[in-house]
Amino acid sequence: MTFAPHRAVRAAALAAALTLAALVALAPGAARAADSAKPKKNEALVSPRFAAYGVARIALAGATSVDGNADSEKLFRQAIEQSFSELKYRFQGYSYFIGAVRQAGGEPTLAVVRKAAFAGTAPDSTALSAMRTAAAVDALLFANLTTMDRTVIDADTRGQSSTDIGGEFVLLALKDGAVLWRGNFAERGLGAYNDPNVADVPQRDPTGNAQASQGSALNPPEFREVMEKLLKKVAKSLPPPPAAPAAAATPAPPPAPATTPAPAPPPASH
Repeated sequence: MTFAPHRAVRAAALAAALTLAALVALAPGAARAADSAKPKKNEALVSPRFAAYGVARIALAGATSVDGNADSEKLFRQAIEQSFSELKYRFQGYSYFIGAVRQAGGEPTLAVVRKAAFAGTAPDSTALSAMRTAAAVDALLFANLTTMDRTVIDADTRGQSSTDIGGEFVLLALKDGAVLWRGNFAERGLGAYNDPNVADVPQRDPTGNAQASQGSALNPPEFREVMEKLLKKVAKSLPPPPAAPAAAATPAPPPAPATTPAPAPPPASH
């Protein structure tokens, strides 16, 4: 990619700052303690100072998975972007964000910040400053896909097939590295109940004996469907952004000056 001269100088300076940030953030004792409380499943913890930070712009800074599956992470990332873009925040998608970070050579620094976010510790201010410059947002959203399982029961087994999705989420303020919001969420989608001994009329053979469900009737919901439900739950738990200041009222126009009625004409003379 070719840069104009002033952009190239800026990119080089930012890259140097990001490299320094990565080294400083990795140094012992560089990170200071933050809110490290772990939320329960389907619960979000919100910092009591959330509103004071005035967060209005958020970037998705990563959607990883415990098993490193690229297809799962892509689906996860798409569901996050869809759900969070419907909020009133100015939301920056991952592709745009990571493009700016890569241009500045900031991926090592981002990895340090991500690790600190999930650990509940704040990275060094130099790393945060470098991220602020690269992303131009108020906070970074990190997500990690912890569960993505699909279980299909046998046709002769009583019960329901299931799809399970789980993830952990952290919102980190770039102002000082404070954890403003974090949550641990899970969603389960169930297929139709199957009882091979008590079937509905359409599931009985010509002699009246019950037949077990077959084929797609036993399948649980698709991953995408369950993941979208999960992310709507996650997005709903995030406090709203600060309200925009009310526009100044337009002053009413001054009243029109009073008019004096014209004098009546004199009576006609005979």
